[in-house]
Amino acid sequence: MRVYGPSGTRNDPLDRNPLAISQGNGLAATGQMTSYTVPGGRRALLTAAIVGEVQVALAAGQTAFVFINTTGQVVGSPQLSFEALAPVGSREDITVPGIHLTAGQQIVTSLALGGGAGVFRAYGAVFGIEFDA
Repeated sequence: MRVYGPSGTRNDPLDRNPLAISQGNGLAATGQMTSYTVPGGRRALLTAAIVGEVQVALAAGQTAFVFINTTGQVVGSPQLSFEALAPVGSREDITVPGIHLTAGQQIVTSLALGGGAGVFRAYGAVFGIEFDA
């Protein structure tokens, strides 16, 4: 007899004690907006979103970068980049779905804003589910 299908009893990770994760914050200075670390014995399936908006035109030489970083990611992290002299109202956003993290891994959304007279606002959010590993 042949049995076709997955071996074991776990067919869908959503069926075993899921926990909703939802974090969000905004910043107007360099720093972390959100930080989430998957606890031991758990996994997470997350979506991360970042938004950046120039509220007062960036000064000459002033830049702003908004990042999504995960544990072990060395290059290629999603980011928004605002160059010097970016005008008022410049706005960008990125949403990255399907981020799968295992126990001990971390996801961070952050803002790096250079010095100058410009005013910049960034928002970051991480949401999804955490479940048994």
